[in-house]
Parts: sequence; C-alpha cells; structure tokens
Amino acid sequence: MRFIDFLLCHYELIRKFEVPHLSSVCVHSDQVKKDSLFIALKGRTSDGHNYLQPAMKKGAIAFLVEKTNLVPSDFKGAVLKYDGSPALSRILKEFYNFPSEKLFTVGVTGTNGKTSFCYLLEQIFKHCGWPSAVIGTVDQHFNERRWPATLTTPDPVDLFGRLNDFVHWGARAVVMELSSHALDQNRVEGIDFNVLVFTNFSQDHLDYHGTMEKYFQAKRKLFIQANHSRNKNLFCLLNQDDEQGIKLKQLIQKPCYTYGQSPTADFYFQIISRSNLHSVFKLKSPSGVDEFTLPLTGDYNVYNAVSAIACAMLTGFKPEDCVQALKKFSGVPGRLQKVETNKKLPFEIIVDYAHTPNALASVLSVLKTCKKKIILVFGCGGNRDKEKRPQMASVALKWADKVFLTSDNPRFEDPQQIAREALQNLPKDEKTNITVELDRKEAVKQAIQFANEGDCVLIAGKGHERFQIVQGKRIPFCDNRVALECLKELGLN
Repeated sequence: MRFIDFLLCHYELIRKFEVPHLSSVCVHSDQVKKDSLFIALKGRTSDGHNYLQPAMKKGAIAFLVEKTNLVPSDFKGAVLKYDGSPALSRILKEFYNFPSEKLFTVGVTGTNGKTSFCYLLEQIFKHCGWPSAVIGTVDQHFNERRWPATLTTPDPVDLFGRLNDFVHWGARAVVMELSSHALDQNRVEGIDFNVLVFTNFSQDHLDYHGTMEKYFQAKRKLFIQANHSRNKNLFCLLNQDDEQGIKLKQLIQKPCYTYGQSPTADFYFQIISRSNLHSVFKLKSPSGVDEFTLPLTGDYNVYNAVSAIACAMLTGFKPEDCVQALKKFSGVPGRLQKVETNKKLPFEIIVDYAHTPNALASVLSVLKTCKKKIILVFGCGGNRDKEKRPQMASVALKWADKVFLTSDNPRFEDPQQIAREALQNLPKDEKTNITVELDRKEAVKQAIQFANEGDCVLIAGKGHERFQIVQGKRIPFCDNRVALECLKELGLN
C-alpha cells in the first residue's frame, strides 16, 4: 500500500484531493521534491509547520500536520492531521509493519559510553551469528551499508524507515543509542525494545534540559515507560556503581540486572591488569567466573565491555563466545583512536570524542599512566552547556602537562568568549600552562611541536566528526586528517 493511501485509511482527510503516487516522504523542507508528502514535526527549537509554505513551493502534494490552521490557504493538496508524537509513531509503526518487533532491539542511554557499548555488542552479536545493525552518534550502519548521523537518535520518520531497511536487508538485531533529547521529544515512542541499558550519568546538555534533575528525568522516562511495555521478555541492565543507576532500579518493574565493581552486582567484575593496549578482567556472573582480555585500555572501557557482555549473556549467548568476540574487537571510530602515520613518530597522537568533564578526565587518566607527558588540545562547544566549560578547563589542567585551548563547534557563539568562560575560575598561576589558540589546526600544530619522545598529543572533543560548525555552517574539519597535514607541514610525515 502506498504511504498516502495508508494514511487516508486511518486519518481524517481535511480536504478532498485525488493524490497521485508520492515521490518521497520527508520531514526536512530542504529534502522536499515534487509530488512528496511533507510531515510537519514540532521540535524544541524548530517547528516543521513553519516550513509548510516552502514545502508547497517545492512541490509537496500532501501535508501531515498537527496544526491544520497553519496550512497555507492556497495549498491545493491533501491535508491530514495527527495528534502528537504518539499518534505519528503509531502511523509509522503500522505503515512499516512493526519493524522493531521483527528485530532484537537494544536501546542504551547514559551520558558516556553509549557508542562504545553499541559497537561492542554489535561485535558479540555478529560473532555469535546475529547480523546486527547500529544507530548512533557515529553513523547508522548494517554490514557495508552506512549513513552519516545528523542526530544520535533520528526523528521518528527516519527511525522507523531505517528499521524497516534493516529488516529488509536481513538484520537480526539492532543496537540504538538513545539520547536525552530524543527521550524528551518522544522520538522512540512506539519502538518495541527487548533490552534497555543505562551506562552512567554526569553533567551534560544543561543548555537543553536546564537542570541536572530535568536531564535525569529524560533518562528516567524511558524506564518508567518500559514498565508498561507489552513485551513480556523485555529486561533492563543498569550500572550499579552509578548513583542514578541505583535510583532507576527502584523504579523498574520489569526484570532488572546490574553490573559493576560492587560485589552485589549481578555481573561483578575485577580488573586484573592494564596496559596501554589491553585490559584483563574477571567477571562473576550467574554463569560463573570468566576471564576476558579486551584490546582497549581504561576502566571506562571495561565498564562498556561488561555491559555488552552482560546484555549478550542475558540474551542467551555463552561467556566463551563473548571472550572470543572481544579478542577481535578493533575499536570505535574517534575513541582513543591513534593517528596512523607513514613514518614512526617518537610520540603518539590520539583523537578522542571526549567532550564532557567526566569523559575527558577518564581519557586523560588512562593516558597519564602510559606516557611521559600529555599535551592536550580541547575546546568547548558553542550554544551548549556553559556550566561545564570551567569544569573542562580544570580537568585539563589536573591531568595534562600542557594544554592548548581552542575552538570546537562554536556554532553561533564567539570562540573568544567561550575560551574566556572556560578560564574564568582558574587561578592566575595555573593559566600559565594553557595556551589559547582559537585556530584549531594551528593549535594541533603547536601541540605537535611541543611534544617530545614518549609523549602523547591528545586531540579531544570531535573524535569521529568531520566538520566544524561555525555560524550555522558545517565546515569540513577532521582532527585525524588535520593532524596528518600538520605532520607533513612540519616534515614529520
């Protein structure tokens, strides 16, 4: 059935109109083509109803809206009404024939670790014979098919369409990152989850939520809604070492399991040894005690691995399968990713996505144990949580030996003002160890020039990103590529 026919069967047709075959269905006005259906979604900062006129001019022949009074009076096409995001999700869910029910659907939320969890669980599932897809911050992918991610969790139109694609291409499971923005905006309404995972909670996104309590409410909302899920097999997995994880456990009525370094956790782990390349840990679970070697370093990566292992074991896979799967894990794009060079360097250059105080502290503490000195390049995003800017600077000075404060997606803010706010609470004597260089490429070059044998240059904040956002424009910028360009200019590569 054509999408428009389906909608006409289920929702009131406000104006009678004979609708020909649709060319496309879209929620962004810049994607509208001739003979397309435009769905007006209302977000926190943007309302699709404001783009009905441009969509009409570009050739849209049907609108799906909440507010029919905002439809241009001269629009001659079909106008269909939906009442809020739950109604839209029901439309999409039924149209695509319930795609999330045909997949083993895992959702993960938390401030840090979501992307790594997804990649680790994908690795285990695939090793165990489950073709698996991922939707998250880096991209959306299934096997060799990849799509860039504009949002960590897509809008409902894109999300249900992508899940339908995964079913069509033979996926058995999908692992999804669930951002607090998406939860607050009901983007995953109607998704039938099999597993919900909570990683951790720390300061982030206060520009959007306003307070830490409201930020946590967005996370909590997911698990409260899970109590009403009709999926009898749904279970939850929580980080017991996080205070908010303990609070969530008290709210959940579905089967709930915990992981952490607390002996009372259902999946209790102890780190045996660490190096700059591997972590070895023992895991005590309902299945017994097993030893794992993870080709990643850092306690936070062990937490991510344990959560993925616990999820896989609770799904029914054997510990030994998880052991073998993780031995082959190749890492996550933009997470502690080494810049590979043609010539052997006397120092290392690492790119990492760390952009919160906790994430930056975790990465720096790991590198501190392995290297002589750490030279850090970092910035703070514009039009985002301003409270964490001085916290980021304090963390940088605590762990790094030399800091270059630079620009990182200033958006519509003045990069100089962002830097001033990051430095505002620092004592004068500590500021001497920070160089402010707002040209990010120049900051990377100066950091490389500062490095000596055995040191590590950490370029933090962007990770997998391939752009700088300046005044609403995405300007191509890749930390990995820029580092290689700087090395070449300095005659080191």
